[in-house]
Amino acid sequence: MCGTCFGKGRQYEIYGSVRVVKPCPNCTNEERENRKKESFKKLLENIERVNKKLKRMEGESSGIGREAERVI
Repeated sequence: MCGTCFGKGRQYEIYGSVRVVKPCPNCTNEERENRKKESFKKLLENIERVNKKLKRMEGESSGIGREAERVI
C-alpha cells in the first residue's frame, strides 16, 4: 500500500477553500491494477445483488411470493 495516499489512489491539495484531487504519483502500476480489479469485483457483486432483488420483486408482483421461490 502506498504511504502517500494510503491505498486510495488520490492526493488532496488544498488551495484556500478549494480542495483539488489529483492521482497519486507515488503509486505503482501494480497497486493501480489491484485497485481496478477490486473495484470491478465489487461492482459485479452489487449488480448480482440488485439482479436478485429485481427477480424477487418480479416474483412477488406476479403473486408467487417468497415461499414459492424457496421451493423452486
